[in-house]
Amino acid sequence: MANPPVCKILDYPKYLYELKQKDKEARKKSIAISIKEMKYRPKIGGGDFDTKTRKVAEFLSEGHKVKITIMFRGREVAHPELGMRILNKVAEIIGAAAKIEATPRLDGRNMTMVLAPEKKVVPPKQKVPRPESSASSGSSESSAPADVSAPPPGLAWEGLRALFSVLEDAHFALAGRAIQLLDWDRSHRFCGRCGAPTEAKTEERVRACPACKLGVYPRLSPAVMALVRREGEILLGRSPHFPPGMYSALAGFVEPGEALEQCIEREVEEEVGVQVSRIRYFASQPWPFPNSLMIAFICDWVSGE
Repeated sequence: MANPPVCKILDYPKYLYELKQKDKEARKKSIAISIKEMKYRPKIGGGDFDTKTRKVAEFLSEGHKVKITIMFRGREVAHPELGMRILNKVAEIIGAAAKIEATPRLDGRNMTMVLAPEKKVVPPKQKVPRPESSASSGSSESSAPADVSAPPPGLAWEGLRALFSVLEDAHFALAGRAIQLLDWDRSHRFCGRCGAPTEAKTEERVRACPACKLGVYPRLSPAVMALVRREGEILLGRSPHFPPGMYSALAGFVEPGEALEQCIEREVEEEVGVQVSRIRYFASQPWPFPNSLMIAFICDWVSGE
Protein backbone atom coordinates (compact mmCIF):
# COMPACT_ATOMS: atom_id res chain seq x y z
CA MET A 1 0.00 0.00 0.00
CA ALA A 2 1.46 3.38 -1.03
CA ASN A 3 2.27 5.89 1.64
CA PRO A 4 0.00 8.95 1.65
CA PRO A 5 1.57 12.06 0.08
CA VAL A 6 3.49 14.33 2.46
CA CYS A 7 2.06 17.86 2.55
CA LYS A 8 2.70 21.07 4.49
CA ILE A 9 0.09 23.56 5.59
CA LEU A 10 1.26 26.94 4.28
CA ASP A 11 0.56 30.21 6.06
CA TYR A 12 0.19 32.16 2.84
CA PRO A 13 0.14 35.72 4.28
CA LYS A 14 3.27 34.97 6.31
CA TYR A 15 4.88 33.47 3.21
CA LEU A 16 4.17 36.63 1.21
CA TYR A 17 5.55 38.84 4.01
CA GLU A 18 8.79 36.82 4.23
CA LEU A 19 9.12 36.93 0.46
CA LYS A 20 8.78 40.72 0.44
CA GLN A 21 11.32 41.07 3.26
CA LYS A 22 13.85 38.94 1.38
CA ASP A 23 13.29 41.01 -1.75
CA LYS A 24 13.72 44.23 0.27
CA GLU A 25 16.99 43.01 1.80
CA ALA A 26 18.25 41.99 -1.65
CA ARG A 27 17.49 45.45 -3.02
CA LYS A 28 19.28 47.08 -0.07
CA LYS A 29 22.42 45.08 -0.79
CA SER A 30 22.28 46.01 -4.45
CA ILE A 31 22.16 49.76 -3.73
CA ALA A 32 25.56 51.39 -4.23
CA ILE A 33 26.72 53.12 -1.08
CA SER A 34 27.40 56.78 -1.76
CA ILE A 35 28.06 60.02 0.10
CA LYS A 36 24.92 62.12 0.39
CA GLU A 37 25.06 65.81 1.22
CA MET A 38 22.69 67.80 3.41
CA LYS A 39 23.01 71.58 3.53
CA TYR A 40 22.03 73.76 6.50
CA ARG A 41 22.12 77.50 7.12
CA PRO A 42 23.44 78.81 10.50
CA LYS A 43 20.06 80.42 11.26
CA ILE A 44 17.90 77.64 9.83
CA GLY A 45 14.26 77.50 10.91
CA GLY A 46 13.02 74.79 13.25
CA GLY A 47 10.82 73.07 10.63
CA ASP A 48 13.58 72.96 8.02
CA PHE A 49 16.01 71.64 10.62
CA ASP A 50 13.61 68.83 11.55
CA THR A 51 13.06 67.82 7.91
CA LYS A 52 16.73 67.86 6.94
CA THR A 53 17.83 65.95 10.05
CA ARG A 54 15.20 63.26 9.48
CA LYS A 55 16.54 62.90 5.93
CA VAL A 56 20.07 62.54 7.30
CA ALA A 57 18.86 59.73 9.58
CA GLU A 58 17.15 58.09 6.59
CA PHE A 59 20.32 58.20 4.47
CA LEU A 60 22.33 56.67 7.32
CA SER A 61 19.75 53.89 7.83
CA GLU A 62 20.16 53.00 4.14
CA GLY A 63 23.92 52.65 4.65
CA HIS A 64 25.02 55.91 3.05
CA LYS A 65 27.56 58.33 4.42
CA VAL A 66 26.32 61.89 4.86
CA LYS A 67 28.27 65.10 4.43
CA ILE A 68 26.74 67.88 6.54
CA THR A 69 27.48 71.32 5.07
CA ILE A 70 26.84 74.59 6.91
CA MET A 71 26.64 77.43 4.38
CA PHE A 72 27.64 80.83 5.74
CA ARG A 73 26.46 84.03 4.10
CA GLY A 74 27.93 87.50 4.47
CA ARG A 75 29.23 88.29 7.95
CA GLU A 76 28.03 84.93 9.31
CA VAL A 77 31.40 83.45 8.36
CA ALA A 78 32.94 85.48 11.20
CA HIS A 79 30.90 83.40 13.67
CA PRO A 80 31.87 79.72 13.14
CA GLU A 81 30.26 78.89 16.49
CA LEU A 82 26.87 79.21 14.75
CA GLY A 83 27.81 76.36 12.43
CA MET A 84 29.27 74.29 15.24
CA ARG A 85 25.99 74.61 17.15
CA ILE A 86 24.08 73.07 14.23
CA LEU A 87 26.65 70.28 13.68
CA ASN A 88 26.69 69.40 17.37
CA LYS A 89 22.91 69.27 17.50
CA VAL A 90 22.67 67.02 14.41
CA ALA A 91 25.29 64.66 15.89
CA GLU A 92 23.46 64.62 19.22
CA ILE A 93 20.11 63.77 17.58
CA ILE A 94 21.49 61.04 15.31
CA GLY A 95 23.26 59.56 18.34
CA ALA A 96 24.40 55.94 18.12
CA ALA A 97 23.06 55.55 14.56
CA ALA A 98 26.23 57.14 13.18
CA LYS A 99 29.84 57.94 13.90
CA ILE A 100 31.75 61.09 12.95
CA GLU A 101 34.08 60.03 10.15
CA ALA A 102 35.40 63.52 9.33
CA THR A 103 35.38 66.08 12.15
CA PRO A 104 34.08 69.62 11.52
CA ARG A 105 36.31 71.84 9.40
CA LEU A 106 36.04 75.21 7.68
CA ASP A 107 36.29 75.17 3.89
CA GLY A 108 35.99 78.71 2.56
CA ARG A 109 32.50 79.94 3.42
CA ASN A 110 31.31 76.44 4.35
CA MET A 111 31.79 74.23 7.40
CA THR A 112 31.57 70.47 6.80
CA MET A 113 31.35 67.25 8.79
CA VAL A 114 30.94 63.67 7.51
CA LEU A 115 28.81 61.05 9.28
CA ALA A 116 29.10 57.32 8.60
CA PRO A 117 26.47 54.74 9.62
CA GLU A 118 27.12 52.44 12.55
CA LYS A 119 26.33 48.82 11.72
CA LYS A 120 23.39 47.00 13.30
CA VAL A 121 21.96 50.14 14.88
CA VAL A 122 18.30 50.95 14.34
CA PRO A 123 17.66 54.70 14.65
CA PRO A 124 14.86 55.51 17.12
CA LYS A 125 11.57 56.63 15.62
CA GLN A 126 10.88 59.84 17.43
CA LYS A 127 10.22 63.44 16.64
CA VAL A 128 13.41 65.32 15.94
CA PRO A 129 13.86 68.15 18.48
CA ARG A 130 14.59 71.58 17.11
CA PRO A 131 17.88 73.38 17.65
CA GLU A 132 18.16 75.62 20.66
CA SER A 133 18.66 78.71 18.58
CA SER A 134 15.69 80.45 17.01
CA ALA A 135 16.16 81.25 13.34
CA SER A 136 14.26 84.48 13.52
CA SER A 137 16.05 85.96 16.47
CA GLY A 138 19.41 84.20 16.62
CA SER A 139 18.64 83.30 20.20
CA SER A 140 20.01 80.23 21.93
CA GLU A 141 17.27 80.21 24.55
CA SER A 142 14.55 77.60 24.58
CA SER A 143 11.15 77.81 26.22
CA ALA A 144 11.21 74.25 27.58
CA PRO A 145 14.35 72.09 27.85
CA ALA A 146 13.88 68.79 26.03
CA ASP A 147 15.13 66.72 28.97
CA VAL A 148 12.92 68.31 31.64
CA SER A 149 9.43 67.10 32.54
CA ALA A 150 6.29 69.24 32.39
CA PRO A 151 6.15 72.13 34.88
CA PRO A 152 3.93 71.90 37.98
CA PRO A 153 0.26 72.90 37.63
CA GLY A 154 -0.19 76.64 37.28
CA LEU A 155 3.36 77.18 35.97
CA ALA A 156 4.77 77.32 32.44
CA TRP A 157 8.12 77.43 30.68
CA GLU A 158 8.98 80.81 29.16
CA GLY A 159 11.88 81.95 27.01
CA LEU A 160 14.15 84.55 28.57
CA ARG A 161 13.39 87.12 25.86
CA ALA A 162 9.70 87.09 26.85
CA LEU A 163 10.73 87.83 30.46
CA PHE A 164 12.89 90.85 29.63
CA SER A 165 10.49 93.38 31.15
CA VAL A 166 9.09 90.94 33.76
CA LEU A 167 12.14 89.83 35.77
CA GLU A 168 14.09 92.14 38.02
CA ASP A 169 17.31 93.39 36.40
CA ALA A 170 19.53 91.29 38.67
CA HIS A 171 17.57 88.09 37.94
CA PHE A 172 17.52 88.76 34.19
CA ALA A 173 21.28 89.38 34.20
CA LEU A 174 21.91 86.13 36.12
CA ALA A 175 19.73 84.08 33.77
CA GLY A 176 21.34 85.75 30.75
CA ARG A 177 24.81 84.89 32.00
CA ALA A 178 23.80 81.24 32.45
CA ILE A 179 22.34 81.04 28.93
CA GLN A 180 25.45 82.56 27.36
CA LEU A 181 27.79 80.16 29.18
CA LEU A 182 25.69 77.13 28.26
CA ASP A 183 25.59 78.25 24.63
CA TRP A 184 29.38 78.73 24.59
CA ASP A 185 29.95 75.30 26.13
CA ARG A 186 27.63 73.55 23.63
CA SER A 187 29.04 75.44 20.64
CA HIS A 188 32.69 74.54 21.24
CA ARG A 189 32.61 70.78 21.81
CA PHE A 190 34.95 70.51 18.83
CA CYS A 191 38.01 72.58 17.98
CA GLY A 192 37.36 75.25 15.35
CA ARG A 193 40.95 74.94 14.10
CA CYS A 194 41.56 71.18 13.75
CA GLY A 195 38.17 69.61 14.57
CA ALA A 196 39.33 67.51 17.54
CA PRO A 197 37.05 67.21 20.61
CA THR A 198 37.77 69.89 23.20
CA GLU A 199 38.07 69.52 26.98
CA ALA A 200 36.72 71.78 29.73
CA LYS A 201 39.37 72.96 32.18
CA THR A 202 38.66 73.18 35.90
CA GLU A 203 41.14 75.94 36.75
CA GLU A 204 39.57 78.51 34.37
CA ARG A 205 36.54 78.89 32.10
CA VAL A 206 38.00 77.65 28.82
CA ARG A 207 37.52 74.74 26.43
CA ALA A 208 40.96 73.56 25.30
CA CYS A 209 41.94 71.41 22.34
CA PRO A 210 44.37 68.63 23.39
CA ALA A 211 45.56 68.26 19.78
CA CYS A 212 46.53 71.79 18.67
CA LYS A 213 46.34 73.50 22.11
CA LEU A 214 43.78 76.09 21.01
CA GLY A 215 41.87 77.57 23.96
CA VAL A 216 38.38 79.00 23.46
CA TYR A 217 37.00 81.39 26.07
CA PRO A 218 33.44 82.76 26.27
CA ARG A 219 33.23 85.65 23.83
CA LEU A 220 30.89 88.56 23.26
CA SER A 221 29.70 89.99 19.96
CA PRO A 222 29.58 93.79 20.39
CA ALA A 223 26.69 95.53 18.67
CA VAL A 224 25.87 99.24 18.54
CA MET A 225 22.53 101.02 18.73
CA ALA A 226 22.08 104.53 17.35
CA LEU A 227 19.32 106.99 18.21
CA VAL A 228 19.52 109.60 15.45
CA ARG A 229 18.02 113.02 16.35
CA ARG A 230 16.99 115.94 14.13
CA GLU A 231 15.26 119.07 15.48
CA GLY A 232 12.96 117.36 17.94
CA GLU A 233 12.58 114.22 15.80
CA ILE A 234 14.13 110.78 16.22
CA LEU A 235 14.82 108.16 13.54
CA LEU A 236 13.37 104.68 14.16
CA GLY A 237 13.44 101.61 11.95
CA ARG A 238 11.18 98.62 11.53
CA SER A 239 12.15 95.03 10.68
CA PRO A 240 9.71 92.83 8.67
CA HIS A 241 9.57 90.29 11.53
CA PHE A 242 8.59 92.88 14.17
CA PRO A 243 5.05 92.65 15.58
CA PRO A 244 2.60 95.32 14.38
CA GLY A 245 3.33 98.81 15.71
CA MET A 246 6.86 98.01 16.91
CA TYR A 247 9.82 100.23 15.94
CA SER A 248 13.42 100.33 17.13
CA ALA A 249 16.58 102.39 17.06
CA LEU A 250 19.02 101.33 14.34
CA ALA A 251 21.52 98.66 15.33
CA GLY A 252 24.25 96.45 13.91
CA PHE A 253 27.28 94.31 14.77
CA VAL A 254 30.78 95.74 14.95
CA GLU A 255 33.04 94.36 12.24
CA PRO A 256 36.75 93.43 12.66
CA GLY A 257 39.05 96.46 12.63
CA GLU A 258 36.18 98.87 13.20
CA ALA A 259 35.76 101.41 16.00
CA LEU A 260 32.35 101.80 17.63
CA GLU A 261 31.89 105.27 16.14
CA GLN A 262 32.81 103.99 12.68
CA CYS A 263 30.28 101.19 13.08
CA ILE A 264 27.55 103.73 13.92
CA GLU A 265 28.32 105.78 10.82
CA ARG A 266 28.42 102.72 8.56
CA GLU A 267 25.30 101.00 9.89
CA VAL A 268 23.12 104.13 9.76
CA GLU A 269 24.22 104.92 6.21
CA GLU A 270 23.79 101.30 5.05
CA GLU A 271 20.33 100.90 6.54
CA VAL A 272 18.69 104.26 5.84
CA GLY A 273 21.13 106.33 3.75
CA VAL A 274 21.62 108.96 6.45
CA GLN A 275 24.91 110.56 7.56
CA VAL A 276 25.41 111.43 11.25
CA SER A 277 27.81 113.38 13.47
CA ARG A 278 28.43 114.18 17.17
CA ILE A 279 28.25 110.56 18.26
CA ARG A 280 27.93 110.34 22.07
CA TYR A 281 27.96 107.25 24.28
CA PHE A 282 24.71 106.65 26.20
CA ALA A 283 24.72 103.23 27.95
CA SER A 284 25.51 99.52 27.51
CA GLN A 285 23.61 96.34 28.27
CA PRO A 286 24.34 92.59 27.99
CA TRP A 287 22.00 90.92 25.49
CA PRO A 288 22.19 87.11 25.72
CA PHE A 289 20.55 86.30 22.37
CA PRO A 290 22.87 84.56 21.99
CA ASN A 291 25.98 86.49 23.16
CA SER A 292 25.79 90.19 22.36
CA LEU A 293 26.81 93.32 24.25
CA MET A 294 24.60 96.22 23.19
CA ILE A 295 26.33 99.63 23.25
CA ALA A 296 23.98 102.58 22.76
CA PHE A 297 24.83 105.99 21.32
CA ILE A 298 23.03 109.23 20.54
CA CYS A 299 23.98 111.09 17.36
CA ASP A 300 22.81 114.00 15.22
CA TRP A 301 21.48 113.92 11.68
CA VAL A 302 23.69 115.62 9.07
CA SER A 303 22.22 114.72 5.67
CA GLY A 304 20.16 112.13 3.82
CA GLU A 305 16.50 111.15 3.89
